[in-house]
Amino acid sequence: MKLFTSDQIRAIEQTSIAEGCYSSLELMDRAASAFVSWFKTKVSTDCAVSVFCGNGNNGADGLVIGDKLVQYGYRVRIFVVDKSGGSREFAFHLNRLEKNLSFSIEKYQANKTFRFEPSEVIIDALLGSGLNRPAGPPYSDILELINSSKKRVYAVDIPSGLPGEGLSIGPTVRATATYSFEFPRLTFFSKEGRAVCGEWTFRTIGLSRKHIQGTPSGFHLITNRFVSEFFNPRQPYAHKGNFGHVHLFAGTTGMAGAGILSGRATLRSGAGLCSVTSSADNRVVFQTAAPEIMVNGTMEEMQAIDLVSKTVAIGPGLGTDPVSEQLLRHVLKTVDRPMVIDADAINLLSMHRELIDQVPDKSILTPHPGEFKRLVGDYSDSIQRMKKQVEFAREKNLIVVLKDHNTIITTPDNQVYYNATGNPGMATGGSGDVLTGVIAGLLAQWADPVKASLAGVYLHGLAGDLAMCQKGEMAMTAGDIIEMLPLSIMKLSNAS
Repeated sequence: MKLFTSDQIRAIEQTSIAEGCYSSLELMDRAASAFVSWFKTKVSTDCAVSVFCGNGNNGADGLVIGDKLVQYGYRVRIFVVDKSGGSREFAFHLNRLEKNLSFSIEKYQANKTFRFEPSEVIIDALLGSGLNRPAGPPYSDILELINSSKKRVYAVDIPSGLPGEGLSIGPTVRATATYSFEFPRLTFFSKEGRAVCGEWTFRTIGLSRKHIQGTPSGFHLITNRFVSEFFNPRQPYAHKGNFGHVHLFAGTTGMAGAGILSGRATLRSGAGLCSVTSSADNRVVFQTAAPEIMVNGTMEEMQAIDLVSKTVAIGPGLGTDPVSEQLLRHVLKTVDRPMVIDADAINLLSMHRELIDQVPDKSILTPHPGEFKRLVGDYSDSIQRMKKQVEFAREKNLIVVLKDHNTIITTPDNQVYYNATGNPGMATGGSGDVLTGVIAGLLAQWADPVKASLAGVYLHGLAGDLAMCQKGEMAMTAGDIIEMLPLSIMKLSNAS
């Protein structure tokens, strides 16, 4: 699905209103109803609720949310920063609710001592996504009050103080969870934004599909529906030759495990055949641990290896010694199709920069943040890092899969894709080797590097989520992710 900037989302909202989909007040009511339905699954009516509202449309959302929560039996108190001025919608709802004698709305007072009940929770409806400067008093004081309260905080649309895109430049609410309307905000996919938005989710509120489809965007969220369309049933008379042959260059002496994980993931992702070239010392290890993988030559015999019609993946456990360097040079000289390049092969590109221009067009690089920094140079924050990733993909005509808490994929045509599957349990040795195998296996079958990258990242994360359900985050291993690939593929196949 496409993601948009705050200005684009406001334009879509205004167009939806102008086209008569809903009035602004109806749209606000739909948004508040969606938030309350979600909130009820998080917080019981035994908890008191304090709603802090600004005087813009985010604050108007807070007023409507508070009203609806009272109707569901919650004990609610609402604090507004300023009862004068503000948006038309805020003034309308403030006037409506103040006429309700059973409903108390207080103006925030800086010198007031706030006392919260032990189980009380806070709803943050102070500032929306259009913030373009640091929050000053009294907003900054309220943000400090909320953060220092140590209470659970549920943010309406976005944590106050956090811009819709870019980085916070002032105080920001640290939310327990954030509920957004129609789209997640771009800032949720930055390391800095993720640190303050907590668990985030979003739901549609009925904005114009026509205008959403017609609004251009270079940002996308990979979804289950999108990926499931790639997984089609196999023909009854298909054979292994129809599903590609991956040739994996992986595993120097003592590092056979990386190659075994990649190879097993390749086959679990549906590739018909998998061969590996590794250190001579690893031959017996491979044939014992993974009999489905064919050992085809050694790193010392690289000249004799036939790569015709094979999909190449190189890097897991490869090492950066002279033998590995010569192997990479030979592969780049021999292969003219998109390949998957990971781990030490990326480090070798960083060490011998003339090799970068020899990488076949549309090849897939899968660095973690440290490898990426060695490849493109230093950066100050995740926004600058993303810009470097976009530039590198465009200038080198490559696909970059940057592995992180939300893996980001950039393509040569300036498109940015965010992945939402996966969990912290996948931060374990070998997880990246599994991803290399998954992408290579899909590339061998589909011959489409962008498609293989997007589906591979999503599938890898989905398998990790299923593994977490069985093993928990702390005890997960890379092998657990591989074992969940078949179930993940079945889920995606059944969804298509």
